[in-house]
Amino acid sequence: MTAHRAFQFCKQYKRTTEFRRLCEIIRNHLSNLNKYRDQRDRPDLSAPESLQLYLDTRFEQLKVATELELWQVCILLYILFLHVSFVPVVSFVGCIIIFYFTSLDPIFMCRKLFGPLKIFTG
Repeated sequence: MTAHRAFQFCKQYKRTTEFRRLCEIIRNHLSNLNKYRDQRDRPDLSAPESLQLYLDTRFEQLKVATELELWQVCILLYILFLHVSFVPVVSFVGCIIIFYFTSLDPIFMCRKLFGPLKIFTG
């Protein structure tokens, strides 16, 4: 898939800015799919094949973000996976779940080192 090749390019050449931009494009794509639900040619994300491709792409994104140490992107993906938790566990492959939880370890260790996320109110 194109997104997977783009992730590998960013990882190989340490292109963090392009990787963040790619993550933004994928996030906007999903929000547009949800925004325009009544479109005739809209892909059905509730179909098992579409959902599996979407989750594979997101897990690959998490893997590359962890390797590039882009912790903000990792935390956003973690939040996204919390919202996808309604998906039946059968659609998840066991090794992907193991990878997901092992990816959380460096994310939260980094957060522990740098302290809690602070939200500034203006």
